[in-house]
Amino acid sequence: MLSAYIIEKRKRKDQNVVSVIGLEDNKDKYSDFTCCFRSNNGDTIVEHVRSSEHHVFSYENSPFRRVQYTCPLPMMSKSFKWVSISTAFNKTCNKDAKYYVAVQTPSQGELAVCTTVLYGSLSANLLLEWFEVQRILGVDKVISYTKNLNDDAMKVLEYYESLGLTDIIHVAGFPTRDKDIRLSDNTDRVWINQEVFALDCHTRILKYVHVPSRTHIASPILHNFNPEDGFKRYEASPTDVTLHHYRSCQKYFGKLFKSDSTNVEERKLNIYDIAVSTCQKIPQFKQKNIEIIANILKPGY
Repeated sequence: MLSAYIIEKRKRKDQNVVSVIGLEDNKDKYSDFTCCFRSNNGDTIVEHVRSSEHHVFSYENSPFRRVQYTCPLPMMSKSFKWVSISTAFNKTCNKDAKYYVAVQTPSQGELAVCTTVLYGSLSANLLLEWFEVQRILGVDKVISYTKNLNDDAMKVLEYYESLGLTDIIHVAGFPTRDKDIRLSDNTDRVWINQEVFALDCHTRILKYVHVPSRTHIASPILHNFNPEDGFKRYEASPTDVTLHHYRSCQKYFGKLFKSDSTNVEERKLNIYDIAVSTCQKIPQFKQKNIEIIANILKPGY
């Protein structure tokens, strides 16, 4: 488990829930689970609730999948602060505090931005410029996830944290089987970890005015989301929007995979996968300065 948040009811007939986000084995099979709640000081299990509502998202070649459990809020809602999930056959609650995560309340504001995990040799200068652009655009909160980020770039984040513009979330680690993961690799194992943090961020900023509270719980992924009931999704045409994507398009799809990692022939691909990865579906306008920035932004250690 990565995190947990109290989600206030959105419809009159609904009750408040606790949303728990994390990773689980891609082969796990269960129809329901137990939500275990511990007291504020963490020493007593105050209540356990059965639930079956959970949403999963996975990639074919990842040993793990992203999951979001929905736990009905127990009657003794003021007496707990920690939650855990049990999918074991007997659905009993574990007594060890290390299996519990703190229940948080989503942040509130106007316009927020989520980063993917910032790591390695990311340029401090470009990071500073990016933050200044966000300020100009009216962003009032950036949720920044970091792991093994270089000292100079970290100082930039700490500066904007002191201004109240960003919250820094340090990524402690990954599941045991992914402990040797390299975030610069383009594999399903990497992307499923990025998806977990994307969902965590969306839930963390759920009370912001723009977008999050209007999207369906558990639906957001890195490149998509589903609107809540009563809201519609609109897609802007290329004539209305100019997008500067600071990454060079791949010349061919196989370049996305390392020779010592997943081989492109081993995956089930469709035309859309190839078109997206090589930017065939995106109108392109060559700009030398964008190419220069894209090359500087290439990740590495």
